[in-house]
Amino acid sequence: MKALKQRKPVKMYGDRVLVTVPKMTMRTLHKLASQRSSTKFDGTNKQVDQALSNVEAHYVGLKGEWAVASYLHLDMDTSMSYSGDDGYDLEMRGVTIDVKMSVQDLKVNKPGPTADILFLVQPLSPFTIPDPRYKDLCERDPYVGKADLSWRNVVIVGWITSVEFMNEYELMNFGYGERLVMQQHKLHRPSLLFVNLHK
Repeated sequence: MKALKQRKPVKMYGDRVLVTVPKMTMRTLHKLASQRSSTKFDGTNKQVDQALSNVEAHYVGLKGEWAVASYLHLDMDTSMSYSGDDGYDLEMRGVTIDVKMSVQDLKVNKPGPTADILFLVQPLSPFTIPDPRYKDLCERDPYVGKADLSWRNVVIVGWITSVEFMNEYELMNFGYGERLVMQQHKLHRPSLLFVNLHK
């Protein structure tokens, strides 16, 4: 099993966390995205956004996984498996974690979550952190809706347990089938995960 251990300090911004993916790690993640796309790593088509290829969709998701792994001080597994990823991206003290990248709210495919905890992460954009101090950084770091996927800054918005999610989700259709959706303001702030895991 291979693990991506390189870390970059994270920055707190209010209740959210800003993580910058190092350039060397970006190259590693892109290579892994290509491998997973060519081997159908998770058994599904990641392309739910017509603007993204299957490789790009994997690449975007891997940036989110790496950001959460960095914040939680976990090693990200980069090994290949033809049987899939068991429905979760990370594991911490026996608790499974699924990382979801979205420019808006937390979205999950039917029938529902396959991990204990769901994390919502977003590319940094003026919509993610609308603060003048981040204006220049946002302009240099396009969000996922742009063709340029060179952005390196990821915002960890929050998390929720799968039980809470299933009790409060909304059913919505964004043009490619119904999905279960949780508005981002209903999520727990990232720092509360450590409190709950220590109870």
